[in-house]
Amino acid sequence: MQKIHLPKIDAKYWAALIIASIFGANMGDFFAGPLGLGNYSGIPIIAIVLIVIFVVEKFDRWKHPAYFWATVVLVRTMATNIGDISSDNLHLARPVTILGILVLMGITVFFWAKYNRKHQIDTSNSLSSLPVYWWALLLAGVLGTVIGDFCSYNLPNLLAGKGLETHWIPGAGDEDGPIGFNLNNLWAALICGVPVAFLLYFGSKHGKVTHLAYYWTTVVLIRSAGTAAGDFFSHSPIGLPVCLAASGVLFVAAILFFPGPEQKPGLLTAEQ
Repeated sequence: MQKIHLPKIDAKYWAALIIASIFGANMGDFFAGPLGLGNYSGIPIIAIVLIVIFVVEKFDRWKHPAYFWATVVLVRTMATNIGDISSDNLHLARPVTILGILVLMGITVFFWAKYNRKHQIDTSNSLSSLPVYWWALLLAGVLGTVIGDFCSYNLPNLLAGKGLETHWIPGAGDEDGPIGFNLNNLWAALICGVPVAFLLYFGSKHGKVTHLAYYWTTVVLIRSAGTAAGDFFSHSPIGLPVCLAASGVLFVAAILFFPGPEQKPGLLTAEQ
């Protein structure tokens, strides 16, 4: 993406990213459930919309972050469906999926960092201007989805002293039971979310938050917490449609009203 369409990585950015994680998780579940698209059918639709966004963005000279945030939500939505496909459709055990995606993330970050060093690219102001960013964001979203589900459904079995087979059997312990607030989802959101606060605090304080490994560790944990938090509310009496609408409104509000440096939209001039 053009740099004129990228937001500054600050407190406002992280607040919007956190809410986008919940919004995208709810959106993925909404596509698969109420819209009746299942885990597969929504993916090509999202891919087409993403292609349109990327093409239009290249010709837009107006300074604003709308393309970036729309893409973030759509990639997160797609990642939710892909993560669910791994366990619900392909019947892969979550630890297997987690290890596989971790390897892909590690390879991606390694070669990305190597490319940056070779071309002397400063990631503090161009982190998401390269195409590889969106590939890494998709991987982080899939990984976060699976980790969030593992912490919500498999980890309680481990803590209850059940055998290791409960963690390697796809979908083991996934039943939410009667409609209500599932505290396992809440604890999973806290387990993944609390470290995010420390990472953002120390990363911002010491200037590490845009270092690739540090940044993507933070994003994966945000995605994991967002998955668990989204399930906590959407599987409750509140219901998925209401949670989707509420998280969408909060997401837009965070972008528009969260305190941060003013970024007035405007046409890019020759001097800029």
